[in-house]
Amino acid sequence: MLFTEKDIEWFNASTREIKFRDSDIPIYKRLEPFHEIKFYLGDNALFVVSSFVADWDSRIFTDLVLHYDLISDPNQGHYYLHDCYPAQFIDTLESKGKLRK
Repeated sequence: MLFTEKDIEWFNASTREIKFRDSDIPIYKRLEPFHEIKFYLGDNALFVVSSFVADWDSRIFTDLVLHYDLISDPNQGHYYLHDCYPAQFIDTLESKGKLRK
């Protein structure tokens, strides 16, 4: 799966939420777990997300993921670019002084 700047409405650098343009088929139904997701700006690859994860996912990732959050707002899911999944992994390392920024 790939996304270009045409697919993205906006990105919030503080919360890391990414808003995709509406499409006939919701993004979460088009994405497959265990598959890389590539983001492009024109012909240039910006970055690759290791996988698509959702709130019900029990796997642990230590790489960049596209997280579909349906629990926070059940009426409308939100997408986030997280450095890992679950996000608590980073919080735990930071609380123990083991996270470098």
